[in-house]
Amino acid sequence: ILWNINFENPTCITVGPDDCVYYAGQTSTALRLTKVNKSGNIIWDKYLTRAPDSPYNFSYIAVSSDNTALYIIQINQIIIRWPITTNTWLIKIDPSDGDEIWAIDLLAQYGESWSDVLGLTADNKVLVTGYGKVYCFNPDSTLKWVTSSFSEYYNKKFLTRDNDGMLYISNGQYIWKCNPSDGSLTQIHEVTDEEITSMCMDKSKRIYYGSSYLYGDECYVRCIDSSDGSIIWEATSPVSDDAIALAICEGHLFVATGNYISGPTGLLCYAPP
Repeated sequence: ILWNINFENPTCITVGPDDCVYYAGQTSTALRLTKVNKSGNIIWDKYLTRAPDSPYNFSYIAVSSDNTALYIIQINQIIIRWPITTNTWLIKIDPSDGDEIWAIDLLAQYGESWSDVLGLTADNKVLVTGYGKVYCFNPDSTLKWVTSSFSEYYNKKFLTRDNDGMLYISNGQYIWKCNPSDGSLTQIHEVTDEEITSMCMDKSKRIYYGSSYLYGDECYVRCIDSSDGSIIWEATSPVSDDAIALAICEGHLFVATGNYISGPTGLLCYAPP
């Protein structure tokens, strides 16, 4: 351990082009956002408040490749009264000092009360998934495009892109190509009686995903061709827990297993042909 900082209730971290870590944590009344350099020094520390009486704050984070913008999805869920109220904001932050540049109320403007994924296009447009659509915003907060509605399947959303900037989106049952210029969707893959639980892509434009069988304990890891969705190889997981996270490194596929009740259980490594 090189250094250690005690943060409360972490929800998300990301690393920027400047090798600094951006951390989001939940407090009882606000979302804490902190920038830390690789030596463990806190650069700035901010508290974002959108609903002071909200006991639950969640966040997703993405930083632009030119390090000029830090985007935050802040979700405030008020469950102490009925009906449960969920408000969602897309917020642009200046990475140099943590000051807010602009904020969009997604519930008020677009009717979206939840977001599953926050990502960026190759040219630093910001992507937000709602329940059944993907929204693309320009850096000045204007809406560039929104996809057609796609099936809400277990409310899972996954987003990745290849080296040419093409986007790939999954909702747990289907995988689509998404044109980054206009948001048009082309379905390339579908699972039957399964649920896609994670997704990533390698430099050769192959997509890897984990899935679990809806009516049993079988779990799978597959590699597909992103051009047409055909299966290159598949493997049955040696454990009955879902592949909840995937990562590619030097030709090896790392799979973190677990479930949404008991949490992580292990780490597998595959050597794709």
